[in-house]
This record gives sequence, C-alpha cells and structure tokens, in this order.
Amino acid sequence: AAPRAPEISEHMIAELQAEIPEGPEPEDYSDDEKAQAQATAAQSGGALTYDDLLFGSYTAPGGPPPVPLLDPSLQQQPAVPLVDPTLQPVDQTAMMSGVNPMMMSGMMTGMAPMMTGMAPMMTGMGMMSMAPPHLAFDVPAALQYLLTHSEGVLFANGTIQIGVRAAYKDAQGQIRLYFQNSSDVQITAIQVSCPATTYVKTKLTPLPMSTIDPRATASCVIEVCLASPANDPPTLTVSYFWGTHQIQFAVKLPVMLPMFITPPQNYSGANFGADWSQVPEAIQQDVLFRTTTPVSVDLANQILSEMCHFLLLPGLDPNPQGIVAAGVVNSQLGPTTVCVRAQLDPEQLLVRLVTRSMNQDAAVAVKDVLQTLLCGSFL
Repeated sequence: AAPRAPEISEHMIAELQAEIPEGPEPEDYSDDEKAQAQATAAQSGGALTYDDLLFGSYTAPGGPPPVPLLDPSLQQQPAVPLVDPTLQPVDQTAMMSGVNPMMMSGMMTGMAPMMTGMAPMMTGMGMMSMAPPHLAFDVPAALQYLLTHSEGVLFANGTIQIGVRAAYKDAQGQIRLYFQNSSDVQITAIQVSCPATTYVKTKLTPLPMSTIDPRATASCVIEVCLASPANDPPTLTVSYFWGTHQIQFAVKLPVMLPMFITPPQNYSGANFGADWSQVPEAIQQDVLFRTTTPVSVDLANQILSEMCHFLLLPGLDPNPQGIVAAGVVNSQLGPTTVCVRAQLDPEQLLVRLVTRSMNQDAAVAVKDVLQTLLCGSFL
C-alpha cells in the first residue's frame, strides 16, 4: 500500500503564519470577486478562458498532441489563420482628440497606399514619417494560453503579429513562428534571434527574406531541446524597420518545463508507492505556502493534468483534499519520474506540496512550476 500523504499540522500552520505576511481573508473579497473566482475555478482556474477573452472566435485545438518531432504540418501554412483579425491597432491620437477610433482606423487604412507612395517625397522634403500604430497585448496571458494549446498568437504590437505552432516529443520540440505584417507599410531589414539558455538548447532556421510586404507573412522554425530539468524558456528577439522607424522587442517563447513532461505509461498506485519510497526523505522538496484565493481539488487536478501533463492517481490519498500524481520529465539526461503529493486547505488558503524524484533538479523544477501555477501566477 502507498504511504499516507503528508498532513498539515496545526504547528506547521502556526509556523507559516509567523513567516508569511497575511493575505486578504475570504471575507475581504466583494461578492462580485467571490462569484468570479468561483466561476473561474469551476470552469478552468482562469487558464483556459483566455481563448474567449482574447481571441474571440478563433479556436485552437487542445494541448500539444503526441506527434513526431518532425511534424509535416509545421512545414505548411495553417488551415486557420493564426493572425486574429479582432486585434486592431488603437489610434491613441484619435482617441485623445475625441475622434471615433474605428472611423479613424478606416480612414488610415484607406489612406495607407497613398501615404506609402508619398513616403519618399515626404522624406525628401524633411517631413516626419507617421508613428507606428500601437496595440496593447498581454504577453504573459498569451504564454499561459499556449501552455495548453499547440498554436496561437504569441505577440502583437500593431505593426507585426507573431503566431506559433508547436510540436513536442520527449526532450525535443519544434516551433514554427509566423511573422505577419499587420500594417499597410512594408517591414524591412527584419532580424530574428533566439539564443540558447542555460537549460534549453535552440537552433533557429533564419527567415527566408528580410522584407515582409503589407499583410504578408514569413515564417521560420526553431528547434529546442531540454538539456536538463528546469523551467528556463528562451527569449525571441526581433528587430526591423517600419518605414523609417526601427522597432525592437524581446518576448519569451512558450517553451516551459510542462512541454517536456509526459504522463507515465502503465503506471499504478503500486508503481507510485515504489517510486515514492526509493527517494530519501532528506532530498524531497516539501513546501507549505499561502494562496491568494482558495484552491479547490478540481482546480489543482486541472493544473496537474491539463497544464503539466501529470497522471492523476485518485483514491490513493484517503484525505478528500489530498492529491497524488506522477509525471515523467524528459531531458537529454533521460526520462525521470517525479512523484507529487499535495494537501489543500482552501479555508485557510494553504497548500502543502511535496515532490520526490531520483533527479533532485527535476523535483525542484516541478515544485517551483506547480507552486507558481497554484498561486495563480504566470510561468
């Protein structure tokens, strides 16, 4: 039989309360905040509603499928455009002057060809070129969305929009990036780089051209490999000219540790008990932390199974607020099993999380990722 799950004792709670600043108590929340939190937890814990909030009618398929590393579909244009037509640049000047932004947007779209043709003359006359359009975009929320979806929009700024399609197998992944010029001005001298990090190796196939015409798309492929267990996503750096304006930005790629986690095959409670027992308690990762909102069993299960691809093992823990799960972290060092136990105390906003693995780096990395997600933060 599997050993009993760790319990949250009164002594541990007292220690935690002495060390951690008090967060807002449930009664401090308004009725609207409580209703929103309950609805979010019941649906998806706030992680899977991003499709409705941001992408509108755009619907991407479910989480990364178990496809071969060299996915033939990554060599083709997607059947559904990755660029979201609802993401329109906001003309802040029009908004400030009281002009209807949508009317101004239509006017500027109609005038764009004329303005493009006049650009050389305006430059020669010493006139200032138009400022690039601006678009507010929530990159952390996009990364969280891509944690459970194999394709979607990674970044947009009004002049360019970057779509992503990804496939993973064990310790390797292949990401195709789609760069669409979302404006009516040509993009020139575009350069893309993605250096390796301490734990993730990268290989970038350059863009086939340095110029992207208005509304056109260019794409490239980045191959990634997890060298050793860690959550260490690489950074994509992009530089280009929009007219006479140079634009540069950097954005994290959705290459988080959960992308390299797979559920163990033919795995049972007996296997979990054996794996759990062989790891010395002295090297297990054991953390007790406070959350800002109550974490239900359903929400914790969703984070473990849907976001992090762990295999849930219901019934092993006699405590109804206890969770038992196992996952395989794949890296160049080989696959390593990580066992997870969690005890939830929603009333006191507490979670005790224990991870065990023969690879201590894997246990630490999984603990850090799960703690971040259970606290409602972005990776």
